[in-house]
Amino acid sequence: MTSSALSLMSQADVSLRSLGFDLKQYFQSFDLQTVGVVVLVAALGLFLFNLLSYAYATYTGRSDGFRPYGRSLITGAARAWQDKDHWGINDVRGGRGLDEVAGILDALSNAVLEWEEPSNALRNRAL
Repeated sequence: MTSSALSLMSQADVSLRSLGFDLKQYFQSFDLQTVGVVVLVAALGLFLFNLLSYAYATYTGRSDGFRPYGRSLITGAARAWQDKDHWGINDVRGGRGLDEVAGILDALSNAVLEWEEPSNALRNRAL
């Protein structure tokens, strides 16, 4: 099993080199500090955007219905996955090995939607 994985990785490396993409050179020049700074700046930007949006919603008197931007992105992605037939995503699920991933995405989207819009039975049990 290990030798077949090594031969597969070796074959993939040779194929990528023939296309002009050298993985070893890419990872040697990979700057983790720059990636960390970019992710930190993006997270800080999202936080500031949410903070300013909340301040504006409070100023206009609509803070009761305020939802952070990141949270609505996750909910939108979960709803899009639930409506996969409507969006034409259902054809992707026919591939080999995607059934396990599709099951995980189904469970995650169900959990997100249940958290965002709990059923009456769950709401009554929580109260």
